[in-house]
Amino acid sequence: MGYKIIIANKSTKENNFIIYGNLIYWSLTKSKRVTQSVLALEIYGIVGRVNMAITIGTTLKIITD
Repeated sequence: MGYKIIIANKSTKENNFIIYGNLIYWSLTKSKRVTQSVLALEIYGIVGRVNMAITIGTTLKIITD
């Protein structure tokens, strides 16, 4: 399971746009659990990503306030 969290800005021009971004966090882990269903594996991954997104969001709020 892996994911990346990126903060990005979009710059638009006439017929195209360019995304400038900064990699904030990335994770690539091997699951230690043997799962019987794909749904359970996806839920484990979603919970981990949401947890990290809340942590980073809270940290950024503390920094910017």
